[in-house]
Amino acid sequence: MTSWPQSETDLLSPPTNPLENLRWRAQLTERWMTTPDVRKSLLSLSAKNILWTFNALFWTKDPRKSPSERPFCLYPYEVDLVHSLDQHLQAGKDVLIEKTRDMGVTWTMLGWLLWHWRFDPSFNAIVGSRLEDLIDEKGNLDTHFERLRWLCRSLPSWWMPHKFDEARHLAMAFSESKHIPYMRLMRPESDNTVVGESVTEDFSRQGRYNVAFLDEFAVCEHAEGAWTATADSTPMRVVVSTPNGIGNKFAVLRHSKSIEVRTVHWSQHPDKRLGLRCLTHGEPQASCVFPTCKLTSPWYEAEKSRRLPHEVAQELDIDYLGSGHPYFDAEALKRQVVMEP
Repeated sequence: MTSWPQSETDLLSPPTNPLENLRWRAQLTERWMTTPDVRKSLLSLSAKNILWTFNALFWTKDPRKSPSERPFCLYPYEVDLVHSLDQHLQAGKDVLIEKTRDMGVTWTMLGWLLWHWRFDPSFNAIVGSRLEDLIDEKGNLDTHFERLRWLCRSLPSWWMPHKFDEARHLAMAFSESKHIPYMRLMRPESDNTVVGESVTEDFSRQGRYNVAFLDEFAVCEHAEGAWTATADSTPMRVVVSTPNGIGNKFAVLRHSKSIEVRTVHWSQHPDKRLGLRCLTHGEPQASCVFPTCKLTSPWYEAEKSRRLPHEVAQELDIDYLGSGHPYFDAEALKRQVVMEP
């Protein structure tokens, strides 16, 4: 039987096609199960390469698909997002992420936080959303901390941190019950933590953090106060949301030119963009990208047919004027002709 990997390239380059990636992971798992000595090298590789960690070790779950548990193979736009987050962490800068719904941004953010929690010498983060029940509820994979628990369960035990008690000569293994209690992820052998908190006027005031992740910020009632509070508690604020009209802090920040903006649009997703057409130029050119051009695809048209206009604007189009519950039809307003007096 031929040993695996046959070359360094085999090990360092996990395939991103899901089926090929599953076969690759099966070979990797067999290798560390039959040759335990390689685990230290794999852990060292993981510590040096966050993208390899996603594509080789992280999993995600989508109950709409079969099988629901899937290897976390990063799409190109997710690779760009991870690189951008690392750059902002190093520089200590805020970033706003506007997005189409169902683009995997929250899963990617949580994987990014988990990797830094595991490998950075000192890393503390806070995760916020408008309600505590949206941040953590046991058994509810829609919440952030239950996703973190699920991610940790899916990882090999040798990847998780352990603490050696020299006085008792015992190794203290990572334990979900001990180290991921309600709205908290702790490392056994260091002070690294990820904590959760509902977004209130006093969000994050009691702590100091490397990063604050504020999810669905456009619908947070106390976003204004939370934004002010986080300025003193962390150098890096990551605000993420689909639009919800123009009368909220997320929309104000988006158009303030005071924060870097990253856009995650459905046309960047390989599956959603199949059959992509540009309504501005016909056949899409390399320069045809959102928001410069009006784009469509079979996936987009199918989703559009299931939704009301304001839902299309909010969940698909990243359209601030048309999202929320506008009194006037945004498309009708755009068609109005200004008459000279």
